[in-house]
Amino acid sequence: MADSGITKRALAKSFSELMETESFGKISIGEICDRCEMNRKSFYYHFRDKQDLIIWMFKYDMSNAGSLDENDSLTDFIRKICGCLYGKKSFYRKALKIEGQNCLTDYIRDIIYDRISRQSRTDSELSRFICGYKSDAVVVSIKRWICENDQKTCEQFVSFLFNAAGFQ
Repeated sequence: MADSGITKRALAKSFSELMETESFGKISIGEICDRCEMNRKSFYYHFRDKQDLIIWMFKYDMSNAGSLDENDSLTDFIRKICGCLYGKKSFYRKALKIEGQNCLTDYIRDIIYDRISRQSRTDSELSRFICGYKSDAVVVSIKRWICENDQKTCEQFVSFLFNAAGFQ
């Protein structure tokens, strides 16, 4: 039996290559599968949809870049996310512009919210609001940095972000 990781990586490579020349909406599951000589059943065995594939790709890239660790400081956590996105900027620039259910932006917002909320001392309505506000601000800033071709390096961006947000 084929290794699940090999199949997923082949589908991801095919999808990534297609994203270089086509818009997300014009890429079909059939095209992704044809490009790597697999059938649609293989795709749907591993992924619900193209958004699920993008999130898997992000998680895979994160694991190769030094996975997110429970003991990471908030700065290191966000630095790793930014480094991953920056490393494949042309792909993630397109992926972050995709809206809708299960999109990468929502996934990143959720993991940042979770990390920020764990640092909170209370679970009040105000605390949840502040965590949401901060995670939204971080995600919007990251999207702007990646999508608008900001020339800051990852380190410069994270430094600016933490100074602006008042994180500790």
